[in-house]
Amino acid sequence: MRVQGGPSIFGRFRFPMRIILPLLAMALLASCSNDLDVNADYKDQTIVYGLLNQRDSVHWVKINKAFLGDANALEMALVRDSNEYALDAITYAKVFRINDAGAAIDSFPLRDTVVTDRLPGQFYAPDQRLYYFTTPFVQFLPPNNPTSGRRMYLQQNDSYR
Repeated sequence: MRVQGGPSIFGRFRFPMRIILPLLAMALLASCSNDLDVNADYKDQTIVYGLLNQRDSVHWVKINKAFLGDANALEMALVRDSNEYALDAITYAKVFRINDAGAAIDSFPLRDTVVTDRLPGQFYAPDQRLYYFTTPFVQFLPPNNPTSGRRMYLQQNDSYR
């Protein structure tokens, strides 16, 4: 349809829309690609998380690696080598107590152990390597009250990394 008195969109040639739309759709679809690679090149990513309890003298840290591959992620999570570093790969591991400026004021070397009774689940089992460190008794809370206070093994307001 043309507006009376106005020029035609295509000049002197008139193409019906039923021909133009399918041609335009075919041109757009022919230029699309369905290739999608969601996996990047492998990059070593270390994941560290821990449980620090100021009322306990033993503190647990888990050091794993992120995994990436073309296989099903749920199947890869069941493979220990996909998650854990080799035994000799971690040679230096410490937890640092830091001050407000971020400077280390104390350090605790990590020791490794193997836990053998992990229940089966989404990740590998029953064996898993954990790291731990121990801390000496530092204070009672409330302070100066050894009879009713709780023993504390980490400084209450300090930060650790």
